[in-house]
Amino acid sequence: MKYRFVILTLATFLIFGSELYAQTKKSARATVWELLEKNNPDAFYFMDELYKFPIDIHFDNIEIMLSEPPDFMAYIDNYNTEGILDDIGTAVHESCHAYESMKVFHYITAGELAFEFDDNYSVYFLSSDEEYVVKHSKTFPSKEFAKEIPKDYQTLRYKTYINTSTKNLGTQQKGIYGLMDEWTAYYNGFKTTVLNFPEYKKLANRDAGKYLKYMEHASSHKVAYLEFKYYILHYLYFARNKHLDIYREVINNQQFIKAYSAVNLAYANIISDYGERILDIREDVESRGEYFSYDGETIWIGNNGIGTFAEDEKALKEAIGGVKYVKIREALTAEF
Repeated sequence: MKYRFVILTLATFLIFGSELYAQTKKSARATVWELLEKNNPDAFYFMDELYKFPIDIHFDNIEIMLSEPPDFMAYIDNYNTEGILDDIGTAVHESCHAYESMKVFHYITAGELAFEFDDNYSVYFLSSDEEYVVKHSKTFPSKEFAKEIPKDYQTLRYKTYINTSTKNLGTQQKGIYGLMDEWTAYYNGFKTTVLNFPEYKKLANRDAGKYLKYMEHASSHKVAYLEFKYYILHYLYFARNKHLDIYREVINNQQFIKAYSAVNLAYANIISDYGERILDIREDVESRGEYFSYDGETIWIGNNGIGTFAEDEKALKEAIGGVKYVKIREALTAEF
């Protein structure tokens, strides 16, 4: 008997327009690929793999039909250079979600994973030679602990991913594994923005203020490192008190612990790289005799400035370092 399943991974987005609009879109698409290949080859690698994945999967007596991955151009709003740089990190982020859900079937068809229809997996991508295949244990929706998050720690993404009524989000349907998926996607988007620094530098050759766009996008995704680290810690803290069986299964999931440690390190390293880029920007701006100031909260170039989420970062670091998470932090750094 032959079994056929249809599995929806992510919705497909369609964009309609005139022939002129389509030609502009075609050119912008080529620019996105060029920027990725030049500045972030790891993102180029996984996105290239994503769009090569077959959607009609066959193995044993089973056929699985996957949904098409979304067109990353759906996330690019403006097709000039600045517009592409503004949105390319989001395009990579969203593509990472599709890769995370589809890549597991590559492992299954290659015979590296046994297929059981009730099993769920995530593939957390960090680079072309480092990704983690993690089997899900039982979870609960992240919203269960939303009311436990103090007001000071309800930062930018709290309502979107934790205290949300949207039930089909990964952070709700897949619990802690969905939180890890978002953390990994934000890492890949942030990495793309940081590594596109040479392109912003070209724009800033004519107007130093263009650097503010770079730091605006990077700062927003930089704080996501602390947000999702905090959510993961509190998910486990809540589980230990309310769902002890779930807590034990996650803590004993060796691949999850390895993936957590790897994402934590990789994200921190890119944040360090971004810090170096801010120093480069200061040097460049001041060498032109223009005003640059960074007081820890706001970055100014000339008469224009941007906030850096410094208050959120301070609060989240305080939360993460809290005494109540000591045992959780120790469990997440266990070696197997």
